[in-house]
Amino acid sequence: MPAKIEKNRCVFGELACFFTSILILMILFTIYHYAPFGNNSLATMDANIQYIDFFAYLKDVLVGKNNISYSFGKTLGGTNAAVFSYYLASPLNLLVIFFSKSNLNSFFDILVALKCGIAAVTMHIFLRERFSVSQSEKSKKVFCYLLSVCYALSQYSLAQSSNIMWLEGVYLLPLILLGVYRLIYYRKRGFLSVAVGLSIIFNWYTGGINCLFSAIWFFFELFNYRLMNHNKDNTNSSILRTIINYTISMTIGICLSAVLFFPTIAALKKSGRGSLNVGLLKDYSFTGPIVSAIEAYSLGAKSSYGRVSLYCGSIVIIGCISFFFKKEIDKKQKVYFGSLLAFILMLFYWRPLFVLFSLLKSADSYWYRYSYVGIFALVFVAANFYLQYMHWEDWFTITKSGVFFAALLLLVNYTQSVENIRWIQYSAVIMGIVGCLCGVSIYLYHSRSTGYKTVSLCLICMVFFECAYSTKLLMTEYHTSDVGKYREYSKAAEEQVNRVQKSDNEVYRISQTSTRNMGTDNLTAYYNESLAYNYWSISGYTSSPDDIQRDLLNRLGYRENGGSLCIVNTSIISADALLGVKYIFSEYPIKGYEKLKENVYNNKSTYLNPYVLPMAFTYKQQKDITESTSENPFEYQNQLYSQLAGKDLKIFAPLSYKRRVNENGSLTYNIQVPKYNHVIYGNLPWNSEFDGILDINNKYKTRYACWLSPSVFYVPTEKGDKEARITVTSSNTVDLKQGDEQFYALDLDTFSEVVKKLQAKRADSISMTNGNVAIHTQAKKGESLYVSVPFDSGWAVTVNGKKVSPELFADCMYSIELVDGENDIQMKYQVPGSRLGAIVSIIGVLGIFCLVLQQKRGKKR
Repeated sequence: MPAKIEKNRCVFGELACFFTSILILMILFTIYHYAPFGNNSLATMDANIQYIDFFAYLKDVLVGKNNISYSFGKTLGGTNAAVFSYYLASPLNLLVIFFSKSNLNSFFDILVALKCGIAAVTMHIFLRERFSVSQSEKSKKVFCYLLSVCYALSQYSLAQSSNIMWLEGVYLLPLILLGVYRLIYYRKRGFLSVAVGLSIIFNWYTGGINCLFSAIWFFFELFNYRLMNHNKDNTNSSILRTIINYTISMTIGICLSAVLFFPTIAALKKSGRGSLNVGLLKDYSFTGPIVSAIEAYSLGAKSSYGRVSLYCGSIVIIGCISFFFKKEIDKKQKVYFGSLLAFILMLFYWRPLFVLFSLLKSADSYWYRYSYVGIFALVFVAANFYLQYMHWEDWFTITKSGVFFAALLLLVNYTQSVENIRWIQYSAVIMGIVGCLCGVSIYLYHSRSTGYKTVSLCLICMVFFECAYSTKLLMTEYHTSDVGKYREYSKAAEEQVNRVQKSDNEVYRISQTSTRNMGTDNLTAYYNESLAYNYWSISGYTSSPDDIQRDLLNRLGYRENGGSLCIVNTSIISADALLGVKYIFSEYPIKGYEKLKENVYNNKSTYLNPYVLPMAFTYKQQKDITESTSENPFEYQNQLYSQLAGKDLKIFAPLSYKRRVNENGSLTYNIQVPKYNHVIYGNLPWNSEFDGILDINNKYKTRYACWLSPSVFYVPTEKGDKEARITVTSSNTVDLKQGDEQFYALDLDTFSEVVKKLQAKRADSISMTNGNVAIHTQAKKGESLYVSVPFDSGWAVTVNGKKVSPELFADCMYSIELVDGENDIQMKYQVPGSRLGAIVSIIGVLGIFCLVLQQKRGKKR
């Protein structure tokens, strides 16, 4: 067959895999009303909480409204290099430009389908080349096609679809391992380098997993090559040379990614979450019984701790078992492949390997984030049988394998306590049917029976039905049903922000007391709306937070939670004023704020903070605040404002209260309300989380002392109230720190006097954009400039053209010493690690050229 025709047919095979996978998903989306065809969406859990907002942010970046290198929308401001490299670097995300922010659920679901389709394509490319599948071999073509679709629609692809950025690893793994194959068998190194570089660039997390697995796969393929004696050049020196070539190729691939990977590392170092926990490798225990992997190989199975699901269809496991049942396959080969599968299982059940493939982190959610590597291994072993060893005489072996695993599933069903018994039974039935159809199809094909096409069509339909049914079960488990609600909220939120920004073009921050999803307990994790709707805020939730900012917010009363976010679902007037929060979106009135008329969206009115401090103002620098008082946010703010005012003052005053333990174990606090103009706040430090309910003066309730709960809370009072009541209840023991309760009143009159003096010291001109700050002001000797920009090593600061090293106010915000007279301050941001990363990436590109030239010279010789 001419090479051009052969190539065209190969492309047709890849296209068939791509469109089949997408078609199955689109049919399911239509039937079960998933976006863009309904109110359901795969964007659930963290996708709903975080990623949808990140895609909205990316859309703004693409049209020039926001920035990756630096954005004031990320908490108090910072680089989004790590956010981009982890969540948004896939080139497929560019398609977001064609979707409005209110239709991002549709974008998300379509993106999942596209990535699954691409995974089918890359797997087909791998299988076709790895097993030399000729277009004239019809049976092999069919199995190559089926295995590729099964890989694409495996359990992992749908169960982890909410973590859509991890699907990059699924479709790039076959290309990386194809590069390993080419390096070992043909000494071609460039493809591996490019595949590794792209994998890390598209998503560094799964890129790291793929690199780790490629090392395992390299040694497996290397010794498999030696075992099969494909070449006489099988000496120890040639093996060493191959290992060196692999190391060089991987190094070049990592270098290619440095332009994005180095800034990511620099950003992650700003947080304790970026550290690696090597100590976890010392735990040599097992996560659970390995036999659970059998029970979890069933329709709709979910992975949980100590139980991994590698489900990717009956035809895959039948092929794996048939490989070991086939007598003609050499015993050494069986032992070798059996050892591979045993090691693969150890990746999930032996804790050191579990920790290693979790990239030395404690991964206590989204279990087995790397389980797609196990699915790949199963497909590979099955492909060895179907595409390399299968003969028409194996029809009985195939049938027997299907019946065997079906019986094994039923045995597990009756001997162990398992979840979803019905689905295990259905899986066993389908397993038996697929085994029989597959066996009969092979027999009829080689006997050239006229019934071959009918049976083969039934087999293909059965395989696709099984894929679709398993996918449907997982979709039922992993979805959200608030697409319409999101669409309405998004449009209103965008309009509310736009209206404020059009009416006020100064620089300021915006905060809010509620978000898109608050639940009935008034708690939320949806803290990325500032990125989604392009405004400056004080909240954020990413995997790459800045500890300096997080610590300041925590000291001010916005509690740090889980290492990734601070709880900002209330408004502390004095803290917000210091941080430059000028507007607040709130469902309820807050004393001291001015409500703006005709600006109500999503049941949230817009309030003006009249106490807001400028984003840059001068002050007489005092001795820095120590950490010793920071556990009390109110006393801490007293000291901060004393430092700014240049004298000791008390904007917060403690209130008298009585504590009563009730018969049901609940606590009641009766707080004396002051007569002066005030706003009351409370803070009840706890020894341990007890998941309580806080009833605040019979005005509103919120969960407390639990995940996502605040520490400081606003206590609304009415005019003439002499007492406010706080009640704490819980089904557990209320474990508060007795004696450390904090009830304080903000004296609005005293605070107003302080604020007016500081507002009068506003810099003469302030220009602040993402990554650039220009300020001009007059100053007297000994004065400093408070700039509401958090410290970051990427900032270069000059005063009158001279580079300076500013001090920090409150261990976070810039405090720049000024000279007597005119002061021109310039701040420019350069992403840390970007220059070095660019240089290393250029070296990587040169390395690729060297590999290509070397390969061409080798061909000429």
